[in-house]
Amino acid sequence: MISLGLAQIAQAVGGRLIGEDIYVSSVTTDSRAVKDNDLFIALRGEKFDAHDFASSSVDNGARALIVSREMNISVPYIIVEDTRIALGKLGAYLKSLLLPRTVGVTGTCGKTSVKDMILSILRLDAATLATDGNFNNDIGVPLTLLRLKPEHKYAVVEMGTNHPGEISYTTNLVKPDLCLINNVGYAHIEGFGSLEGVFKAKMEIFEGLSENGTAIFSRDSEFFGQFDSLDSHRHVSFGLCTGADVHAEDLVCREDGCYEFVLNIAGSREKIVLQVPGKHNVSNACAAASAAWVLGVSAATIRKGLCEYKTYKGRLLVTRHNSVTIIDDTYNASVNAVFAAISTLNEMKGKKIMILGEMGELGDMEEELHREVGRRFRNSEIDQLYTLGELTRYTVQEAGEKAKFLTSKNDLYNTLRHCIVKGENVTVLVKGAHYMKMNEVTDYIREHLC
Repeated sequence: MISLGLAQIAQAVGGRLIGEDIYVSSVTTDSRAVKDNDLFIALRGEKFDAHDFASSSVDNGARALIVSREMNISVPYIIVEDTRIALGKLGAYLKSLLLPRTVGVTGTCGKTSVKDMILSILRLDAATLATDGNFNNDIGVPLTLLRLKPEHKYAVVEMGTNHPGEISYTTNLVKPDLCLINNVGYAHIEGFGSLEGVFKAKMEIFEGLSENGTAIFSRDSEFFGQFDSLDSHRHVSFGLCTGADVHAEDLVCREDGCYEFVLNIAGSREKIVLQVPGKHNVSNACAAASAAWVLGVSAATIRKGLCEYKTYKGRLLVTRHNSVTIIDDTYNASVNAVFAAISTLNEMKGKKIMILGEMGELGDMEEELHREVGRRFRNSEIDQLYTLGELTRYTVQEAGEKAKFLTSKNDLYNTLRHCIVKGENVTVLVKGAHYMKMNEVTDYIREHLC
């Protein structure tokens, strides 16, 4: 963030300054994480009110505050009607001052991988800011914008959603130069009601796109026809089919499950060797390449960025421990991401075990979608499926004799001690909804069974 005066900030957020017009150069919404000279914004949630921690934020070094009521504190503050809206306005204001070329990214699954792949490419060209972690909601997006500095030529902003209108709000803060929908699948059905509802929510990202902006969408999506009929923006498509503007050809899966392929960018052909497994990551790479291509990055730089990209803990991270290969995909589990995980493990060599925790937020479709996962597994060549969480009983019912439902992690650990034999080459993929804490399973395997 650049240094801004409180009077300037008050005008930007529609607030009233109480006290001295001083300058601040960083923002936080967490009173415990306040550093000297921060601007602390006191947010309210269903179960908390950060105004209760206003004094402690000052004690921790806050130089000024944004609040929604008068305060008895020793530093200047700005009063606004809604601090969450003020946070959004401030992020949008800073972005409007610095004007980096900005990519907005959303999708049911893989959006974080695509965001990180774009970052891997763009930072080879110039300084680039990208969403950190899961800061992709109505709070995280403006906090991302507030990390912008003058040296940033590019910004890559991930936008997630679990209810209609959320992406509409965040994209109008970001005002991207190009927007990318990676895919549309079954996630947060409780909030959207149907797959069509998910599609409409993802399409909100284009509401923040300028007239001269570019809309990017998967050519492989069943919704491509509806996307392609929109005529308000330039369109670019990506995917595995040759009809896409940016597409993959000559795919070869290596023994480690990672792919080599030829990336075709409007006739330019680049050999890509990925360091992350799964065919779906070929599609993710095409998505990232399409965004970089629209920004004018050279094909050679795109190739280098994709070849150098590596994933991290919880997101299809492959590690080898003696004879055991662990694929840690525990961060979360949408239905499409579970399908991709099955496909990825299926392509690995040797003995293959999948450990699956239940999927969440699927509303009335939760039983059928857990059953569909079981059917996908049954048609795979994976040797064993172990599941946790009541909803995965439906998965096991469809998956066949190679699947087993377990009532607790301790039961799972006892079972794994008998099926993971020392010296036998085996690949174990672990996945599940975030609340299932499946990372505990990968930690156990690594510490006790390798």
